[in-house]
Amino acid sequence: MNYGQVIQRINSSLTGDVEKDMEFLRSQIYEYRDHSSAREIAKTCIQIMWELTPDAKVIADSKKRALKKDEQPWRGIDADYEEARLNKFQRHYDTALQISNELVRKVESLDLFKEDEESIYKSFAEPFEELLYVALYEPKKILRRAPLPYVDIYYQNGGFNMDIRKGKGRPSIEKYKEAAESFRKAIDWCPVNPMPMFEYLETIKTLGDNGEYKKIADYVFKISFTPAMLGKSYRYMGYWYLKKKEWDAATACYQMSLKYSNLNGAAQRELGYIRFRTFGRSTDMSDSQMYRICEDYGIPYGPDPLIISMAHENGELSLKEGKNEQAIYYFNIEQKLTGDKELKERILDLY
Repeated sequence: MNYGQVIQRINSSLTGDVEKDMEFLRSQIYEYRDHSSAREIAKTCIQIMWELTPDAKVIADSKKRALKKDEQPWRGIDADYEEARLNKFQRHYDTALQISNELVRKVESLDLFKEDEESIYKSFAEPFEELLYVALYEPKKILRRAPLPYVDIYYQNGGFNMDIRKGKGRPSIEKYKEAAESFRKAIDWCPVNPMPMFEYLETIKTLGDNGEYKKIADYVFKISFTPAMLGKSYRYMGYWYLKKKEWDAATACYQMSLKYSNLNGAAQRELGYIRFRTFGRSTDMSDSQMYRICEDYGIPYGPDPLIISMAHENGELSLKEGKNEQAIYYFNIEQKLTGDKELKERILDLY
């Protein structure tokens, strides 16, 4: 059956008994998890499930969201996410956070995609994350992609809790704790996406370190597969050495950060701080100096070799299978991290 036939069969099987229908819809998500349209089927079932819950009517009637049940019905998880993002952009911070909190409650109330005897579920934003997860964690169970953007939802919620608002200053400690909890949930759903980890490190700076900071700062190098990610990895490692007043190590980290992300104002500011604290000592470093310091302190020098080899091997494999677009995706990961000019020419020839 195609997607339309599956949904038609599901709809025709609904009884009107909310409890029975909720259980039935859950079973259908799992029944069709290997279908070619599994993601679309799951999202449709989730939408129906949410519309059956009492919370859907409460949200629809919410005055704070200016929604009326008869005018604007629930429009889906993706739409709620975008609505929260738009309110943040318009600086309606309280509304953005409220919508985001409701969205978190929504996905958690559905209680889907739990690990079972056969499968483990993760939320990947792109194919390379899935490859990294398999390489680093070697799952013994069948790895399945959850059809909901759990990482985006929790990452957004954590960020909204940490927003610095004009006239209100920094968020409260309680808001940082709530943010940390959201970032931890995002990390659980995808432990190979460094972005929630960077933000979680920010919460540690405020809430205090119980021994996690250095472990996470070390780990993110293993999963940073874009220059921007790698630049941030060095910046957060630089902070660790800055607090320890290890000026050489901190300087090397911030200079490496600029090497991979040259529009990095935060790294520039920290280098200025180092010059101030060391009475004007130069923070310029050659590549050989940075390499030596990284080696001395056990700091990775450049991208993780596993990432480079995985990107290259999967690019070559995709090319052999005639999947040029997929090959370009993997080769771009390798090329942007290495700066290989020959590979860049090869990529251009594939378009």
